[in-house]
Amino acid sequence: MKKSISHLVRLTAIVLLLASCVEDIDLDTGENLPIVVDCVLKMDTVQTMRLYQMAKLNEDGYKPVDNATVELLKVADNLPVAQFHRKSGILWETRYTPEFGKQYKLSVSIPGKEEIIATTTFPHDMRLVLHTKTLINGTGIYDNTRDTTYLQMITAEVATAKMVTEKDFLRGGIMHGTPWPDYAVFPLKVYYPTGSKACKMWIYPHRDSMVVFPPQNFVECPWMSFSALPFKPSPKPYCSTVVTDHPYADNFNIVPGSVTDLDIVNVPVNTQAKRMPWPLDFHITLINYTQWIPKLCPDLPLHEGFVRIDQPDGFTHGLTDEELKSSHLPSNGSFLILGDYQNYLSGIEPVLIEVRFLSDEYDAFLRDLHIRNLSKDDFILSTYDSNNIYTNIQGGAGVFGAEITTWAQPSHKTFDVFRQ
Repeated sequence: MKKSISHLVRLTAIVLLLASCVEDIDLDTGENLPIVVDCVLKMDTVQTMRLYQMAKLNEDGYKPVDNATVELLKVADNLPVAQFHRKSGILWETRYTPEFGKQYKLSVSIPGKEEIIATTTFPHDMRLVLHTKTLINGTGIYDNTRDTTYLQMITAEVATAKMVTEKDFLRGGIMHGTPWPDYAVFPLKVYYPTGSKACKMWIYPHRDSMVVFPPQNFVECPWMSFSALPFKPSPKPYCSTVVTDHPYADNFNIVPGSVTDLDIVNVPVNTQAKRMPWPLDFHITLINYTQWIPKLCPDLPLHEGFVRIDQPDGFTHGLTDEELKSSHLPSNGSFLILGDYQNYLSGIEPVLIEVRFLSDEYDAFLRDLHIRNLSKDDFILSTYDSNNIYTNIQGGAGVFGAEITTWAQPSHKTFDVFRQ
């Protein structure tokens, strides 16, 4: 994925050059070729940047910039918080951990040239939590004399971080991604579902789950600090198709077909409950996690590889309490996320759904890159039609943005059983 994005960044830099500077640039001599800045702030202790001058058409690679002064400033007080240093070639680094929800400015000063600047806002501390809602398919509920199948509806919801005291915790708030109360150290970070903040989500389900360490990208253990942990990726491949019922999903990467074409929703349910031998002597309740989808929402389209969701402030489906009871959604802020999984038997899999919360600037840039990549077979379109390519670099090309990459994780909230 990183190689793909890097290739797209390079392509876009060339396009920006051709589109905006063609009258001022001599492509053969290399005069006035722009400086390219590629910097995306992460929730980590080390930030990286690629800084270079565009090479001439008959040259390969990039021309490093070795005499620049690069500072990262917090916009609120306009004071430097970090300075980038050249590590090797076009790669620059600095040690700094961004603050959630803060706006930053990048300043690149090169002798004899105008200052190159860009701003971005680091995303708020958000996570995607997974809810479970149960539909009873049959007439028996915890009945050892009849076969019973539970249909588990797994949906997701955006949650925002909040530090709570022991009093708040004991008051009965909904805890998301927290240790059990017996082991909690207060103040404690918890994640509450909310639609109050807008966010740009890029969701990449993996075809199968795999535990990595740390298993989550935020603190669950009281013996760890409250600072966010670096994201740990999984080697499992991404799903080739993704499905969602979120009304603000971006349809630019829709492919032919619908959710009913996924093998995972067409797996037959074994309706024969098994009785354990004596002395256990009880029925095993059968659970199916995807059989309900073709019945309740069969027309959902397929997104290729991932789904981008531009969730607005105060997002809600607007359903009444009665409408929610008969819906697959447990709340007005929840939505379905499903991929062409290889294995989805335990319902809420550990390290299965990768989520990226992007700044507005990086979101706009990355979206345009992917749209351009979809048109790569059309040389004229992909190379010269650059009117919609986004950049926020003033005095150069590229992007200055921010992202938080996490794993979706189960919430500790349960929802009432309902009948269809």
